[in-house]
Amino acid sequence: GKEPVPYNAMDLRSQVSVETSGMVRFRNPFGYDVEVHVSLTVEAKGQRYSGGRRGGKKAFFLQLKKRRETLRPNETLQIPIVFCPSQMINYTGAVNVRVKKKNITFVYPLVGRTEAMKSPKIIRIASKARRVHKEIVELNLKDLRFPSPTATEEFEYEVKMPEDPSQRDLIQLLRTCLKVELLETTLTAPDAKLKLRVRFEPLRPVETYCDVIVLKKTGGCWNFRLLLNATQPEIDDVIHIRAAPSTTSSVAFGLNNMLPGSAEFKAYFIEDTEMFRVSPRKGMLAAEGEDPTRIVISFSPQEYGKPVSATLVILTNMMQWTYDIQGDYPRYTTPQVESRLRETLGVDWGSRLRPNTTGRPKRNAIRDNIKAVRGSMQRKAMGGRSRMQTERWFREMEQREVNNLPRY
Repeated sequence: GKEPVPYNAMDLRSQVSVETSGMVRFRNPFGYDVEVHVSLTVEAKGQRYSGGRRGGKKAFFLQLKKRRETLRPNETLQIPIVFCPSQMINYTGAVNVRVKKKNITFVYPLVGRTEAMKSPKIIRIASKARRVHKEIVELNLKDLRFPSPTATEEFEYEVKMPEDPSQRDLIQLLRTCLKVELLETTLTAPDAKLKLRVRFEPLRPVETYCDVIVLKKTGGCWNFRLLLNATQPEIDDVIHIRAAPSTTSSVAFGLNNMLPGSAEFKAYFIEDTEMFRVSPRKGMLAAEGEDPTRIVISFSPQEYGKPVSATLVILTNMMQWTYDIQGDYPRYTTPQVESRLRETLGVDWGSRLRPNTTGRPKRNAIRDNIKAVRGSMQRKAMGGRSRMQTERWFREMEQREVNNLPRY
C-alpha cells in the first residue's frame, strides 16, 4: 500500500543545555501482530543526524531501551523523546516507526525551538474597562547573537493564552480585546530592541496574563509576560428612585447585548444592601435588534434617613454595564386637618374669664380663713350663752387647768 501521511509536528521548547521531554504514541492499526523498528532523525542548520543516542550535536534523542518491539493488534507503544538544544537555533527531526512486515514507515515530525531565559520583568498593561489603551513596548532580546557583523535577523511573534480549560470565556475575551503587533520585524544589530505595539480594549473588568513569544527565523525564541489589568468602567447612567418608608417603588428599563447574538448575564449590587433589589438576577440578554430584556430595580426603605445609593452591575462573559442607583424619600409635609369645633378659645381666654379687680383692696386669704375657723369654734363653745357668761366660763376653765397642774 501507500506510505502513511506524516502526523502533525510535536513542538518542544527548551533553553540551551536544558532538557525537556515529550511522548510519541504509536498504535498498531493492523489486525495482527507486527514487529516495529523505531529510529530518529535530526536536522539543524542543514546538517542531518540519525540514530538518536545521547551525546554529540544532536538535540533530540530517544529514551527507549529496545528499538524493536512486537505489538499485538491495537496495542500502543509509547516513545519518550528528550530535547536538549546546544545552540540558539531551531531544530527539526522525526520519529520513524517502520513496520517490517508491511515495509511501511509512520513518520512523527518534531520541531525543537531554543528559548532564551524568560525575562524577569513583567510588562504591565492597565486600563479602565470599555476604554481603548494603546502602548508601545520595547523588547530586549537577551543573548541575541549574529553570525557576522553585516548579518540581519528576521523575527516573528505569537501570543500564548492561558491553557486552563476552565478559562474558556477568559481566553475568548482576550482574543477579542487584545491586539499586539511588531512594528519592525528585522534587526541589524544584536543590541537593538524590537518594538511591540499593544492595543488593549477590554469590555469588562479583568485581571490576567498572557505570553508574547518572539521567534527568530533562524532559530531561538524569547518569552515576555504581559500582565493585563482592566479596572471598573465609568458609570453608564444614574437612576433615581423615590419611595416612602414601608413602601416599595420600582423602575424598569430594557437592555440588549451590544455584541452579536444573545448572551447569559447576571445582575447584582456591589454593595451589601437590603433596600435595593434587582430582577431578574440572571438570564439571557437579548441580541441587538430583538425585544430588549427587561430589568427591574426596586427600592424599599423602612424609615426616613439620608439618601442611599448602590452600584448595579450587569455582567456577561464579554461585557459589563454599571449603573448608579440613587434612593430618596418624598418630602414630609404636616397634615392639614379641619377642626369640627364651631368656636375656639383664643390665647387671651384666661384674662377674659378672670374678673376685673382693678381698684379693689388687696385681700389676705390666709388670715381670713384663720378668723373664720376661730369664729366657728367660739360659736360652738358658747352654746347659746351670753357674752358675759361665756367670758366667765372661759375664766373658770382656765382656773381649772391651773389647779390641775402637778405640784413639786
